[in-house]
Amino acid sequence: MTNKAFFFDRDNTLIRDKGYTYLSKDLVFLPGVIEGLSFLKKNKFLIIVITNQSGIARNYFKKRDVDKFHDFMNKKLKKFGAKIDDFIICGCHPKFPKKNNKCKCRKPSNLMLIKAIRKWSLKKRNIVMMGDKLTDKMSAKKTNIKFYYKKKENFYVQIKKIVDKSF
Repeated sequence: MTNKAFFFDRDNTLIRDKGYTYLSKDLVFLPGVIEGLSFLKKNKFLIIVITNQSGIARNYFKKRDVDKFHDFMNKKLKKFGAKIDDFIICGCHPKFPKKNNKCKCRKPSNLMLIKAIRKWSLKKRNIVMMGDKLTDKMSAKKTNIKFYYKKKENFYVQIKKIVDKSF
């Protein structure tokens, strides 16, 4: 088992967010993502997606639809020697419906990150997180792990720089 891990937000970090993206026809990996994830797998990193999916709470789609979409993502990545090892999902939103208003897992909470750390027996010093929102950064900060914003530059280029700097 690997002891190095990357946690990623999903939408606008790995894939283009088309607004509640869950249909396979809408999957578009951002530039360099496939190469970057392949690079991480070749270098024995665990890859975990940490994602808020409030479309579930809003009844736009079901959790099984998100799971199916994630399976499709991995099917596409497999062709390039890449794989996302785990998807940790919060399907809640504090306003949709009211029963979810006490949700404690939604980012900026760090409960999804803690869940991944425990599940995969990871050490915080060996984890890097990348996302595109302040809530991603807040989750990482609460967990005491390194965080990088997804930049406009090619994902692969950014990942290589982070690996060189952090590991």
